Amino acid sequence: MTDFRITLPCPECVGSGEIENQIAADDFSISICEACGGNGFQTHTEMYDCLEDAKLDYPNALSIEGERGGRSV
Repeated sequence: MTDFRITLPCPECVGSGEIENQIAADDFSISICEACGGNGFQTHTEMYDCLEDAKLDYPNALSIEGERGGRSV
């Protein structure tokens, strides 16, 4: 098995890196998304037998890279 680094759009800010907060009925503020640190994506590592298995589990991944240089999708 190989470790694959999987990069996904942040589910909290939907990839924008920012969160809109409602302060009052017609007043909003924008802040940096704490879940992704403002970069719009989250990365984690999982073990798979092959790249194709990782792609099946993460069809919306921005990239999937193997431990040794791997390939991006």
